[in-house]
Amino acid sequence: MTVGECLKQARIKRNRTVFNVSNELNISIAYLEAIENNEFLKTPGGVYTVGFIRVYADYLNLDSTEVINQYKTQIALPEIHEPIEITKAIHIFH
Repeated sequence: MTVGECLKQARIKRNRTVFNVSNELNISIAYLEAIENNEFLKTPGGVYTVGFIRVYADYLNLDSTEVINQYKTQIALPEIHEPIEITKAIHIFH
């Protein structure tokens, strides 16, 4: 499960809307939705995104350290949607 899926499921389980969370945490709805959709390029990035995820996870009573570690792993190993084609080496004989 991705970071976004984990946070979204926890939010829904607690009957909270993104609007509620945004108001209570003072984090933009757009950033919360981007995080829940794993669209991290739509967030400020770096320590800001880590901070948003940490505060969000704490708010949902999740282990924020575990969620942050999962996030770091997730962004370090992006999904590859297309197969990688490795071309055959060309040998030149003289």
